Amino acid sequence: MGVLAAHGIAEDRVVARAAVDIVDAQVTAYNAHDVDAFLDCYAADAEIIDWPDRIRARGRDEMREGYDRQFRENPSLLATIENRIVQGRFVIDHERVTGRASGRETLFVVIYEIVGDAISKVWIVGPGT
Repeated sequence: MGVLAAHGIAEDRVVARAAVDIVDAQVTAYNAHDVDAFLDCYAADAEIIDWPDRIRARGRDEMREGYDRQFRENPSLLATIENRIVQGRFVIDHERVTGRASGRETLFVVIYEIVGDAISKVWIVGPGT
C-alpha cells in the first residue's frame, strides 16, 4: 500500500471527483433549464436550505415546483461558478446568477453535500443571510 492510500488520500480523491461530477451535471442542467436532468442529480429526499437552517424545499416534488417556476419566469437564467472548494463529499461554490427577468445579478455561496451518487443537501448563503 502506498503512502497516500495508507492515509485515505486516494479514496478521498475518488469521492471528491464523483462529488464534483454530480455538481457539474446539476449546474449544466440548471443552465439548460432541464428540470428533469437537474432533479436527477438530487436524492429523492434532498433538502435545499437557506443558510443557516430555513428549509426552502424538501424532496424532488417541492424542488420541481420551485425550479419549474424559476426557469419559466426567467428564460435567460444562468449560473456561473466563480470559485470552487472541494472537501471530500462537500463541494462549495461561489456562484454568480444572471439572466433574471428583473435584471438583478446575485452572488451566492452554495454548499453541496453529496451522499452516494446524489446531492443530499444544499445550503445557500445569499445576500442578507
